[in-house]
Amino acid sequence: MLSIPTGGQMSEQKTSGVDQLVSGSSMLEELIALNADVKLSFDDGSTLAVNSAFISVHSRVLRGAVEATGSIPIAGVSKEEWLQVAAYWYPVVPFPVIKTWEQAELLLSVGSKFDIQLVLHKVDLYLKSRAAVMASGPDSNINSVWKWMGLADKAGLTVCISKLVDKAVSVDRAGCENREGLEGLSSAVLLEMVMALSRHCRGISGPAIARCRGCSRYLECELCSS
Repeated sequence: MLSIPTGGQMSEQKTSGVDQLVSGSSMLEELIALNADVKLSFDDGSTLAVNSAFISVHSRVLRGAVEATGSIPIAGVSKEEWLQVAAYWYPVVPFPVIKTWEQAELLLSVGSKFDIQLVLHKVDLYLKSRAAVMASGPDSNINSVWKWMGLADKAGLTVCISKLVDKAVSVDRAGCENREGLEGLSSAVLLEMVMALSRHCRGISGPAIARCRGCSRYLECELCSS
């Protein structure tokens, strides 16, 4: 494993007997280039040498590209962004931790585009741990819950979905009953939402679902039923 300096720190490394100060990004790039036999090419013309066997193990998309050509175009992602994401699936220490929503969105975007499951799993766990604080505080925004629920669903994340659905039901029940707000969500997430609405409306932990006798909506609710 490679030790990557954090927080702007610099690490001393010897190369051909000469001490050089190498940034974390440069050290990561050196790790990525070990036994390189293929290049990634970015929109700005920059390239990155990588080992085809390693990227093929972690990304089915890149695996297919390696089999088709010796140079792989990485459209829509800068080299800097690629290196940021690479730190989460190459063996570096200390293991990087997702700290901001911006980081999570970049990882989710690149991880989904190239089917990098290890990166997606880390985003999945991050969203699960952060779902409770979404739409909370003075700068709360309920749209953030729906945004991340849609992104997570589209990316096929499974660990965080129940937490995101529970949060949406608890802070925006009206939105959960709005057909427009539900467009684009998978049947699995919609079923999860029905289950969550049932628990919130009836105050039960079980999965029982009944049509409301008063308002004829999906569930039996305390306001309408008697």
